[in-house]
Amino acid sequence: MKEKLLQHKKTIFLILLVVVVALGTAALLISKSQMAKQENKEQEGALTYKAISPGLTAKDDVVSILGDPLNQSESEGLTTYQFTSSVEARPHEATFKEEELTIFKEVVNLNKTATDITTKYGEATNILYQSQVAGGFALYIYPDKGIAYLGDTSGKDIVTEIWYFQPTTIEEFKTNWAADYYDSLSTEEPPEGYMY
Repeated sequence: MKEKLLQHKKTIFLILLVVVVALGTAALLISKSQMAKQENKEQEGALTYKAISPGLTAKDDVVSILGDPLNQSESEGLTTYQFTSSVEARPHEATFKEEELTIFKEVVNLNKTATDITTKYGEATNILYQSQVAGGFALYIYPDKGIAYLGDTSGKDIVTEIWYFQPTTIEEFKTNWAADYYDSLSTEEPPEGYMY
């Protein structure tokens, strides 16, 4: 009887040992995979805002870094949180699909310039316009790098927003994030009284 009990204890111990080793190995592999993703992102030279990086930073982590959101909205399976920025009337925006951050829009308060971005990535080959009327701001996009900026079109070095997203194609970027932007400016004169 004691032998049977001892045999069961050994069997249970071995089973528990195998489960613990398997769970430890799985946790180690997951951790290494996440570290590799982060290292790859950093090696690509991606600009980030306070270590927030789409595809790598979870919703809880964004809230932990930026504090409680000012507002929350939901549309087409996406949840958007707005967070306090240094520009009182313009909050940062973080958009999530389930728990995964898909795009982060940083509001810039003259602390970053177009030169900062073009020095690192070169001139943007993809430009979309907020309006079809000349003047104002355009969205300068580096889809393969996962970054875009909203900057002045008159040659000034002004940036008002930096958008961080997972690298994609320009077509997917336009569909997902810039459907209300234009590919080109109109050649017509703006309507009388139009203000930029």
